[in-house]
Amino acid sequence: MYVNGLNHFASFLLFASKHFTELFGFEVTTYGKSIRIIDDLKAGSVFLDRGCMGRNVMLGFAGLIAVFPGMWKQKLWFIPLGLGILVFVNVLRISGLAITAYCCPEYSDINHYFVFKIVAWAIIFLMWMWWFNKFALKAIKKKV
Repeated sequence: MYVNGLNHFASFLLFASKHFTELFGFEVTTYGKSIRIIDDLKAGSVFLDRGCMGRNVMLGFAGLIAVFPGMWKQKLWFIPLGLGILVFVNVLRISGLAITAYCCPEYSDINHYFVFKIVAWAIIFLMWMWWFNKFALKAIKKKV
């Protein structure tokens, strides 16, 4: 059941990434867990492995908000909102990696291992700051 869920989530990410990448005029195809930009001259593809689905990032975000002070009623809408934002960021990341693999594959590794990870964690930090300043500080002040 868990593996089935992961496969469905991977399919969703690839589907969304394909359609987002097509907005830029690329011809895109998906096969299995790969997304590929194609034309007559070259092709670049990205394989979506289990670690590339953003599970650790989403779990880190949800755990961070869950353990910080604040009302559970607020956490019940803030965590799903943040997870939705992170899924969207992951779609952008997969599309960006597919475009990079197509146009300039020499930059694929640095984008995959550094640039996009820094961006994802920066977004988590910003959402955490939003949570901390808007909700956690109020909860802390009420206790004091």
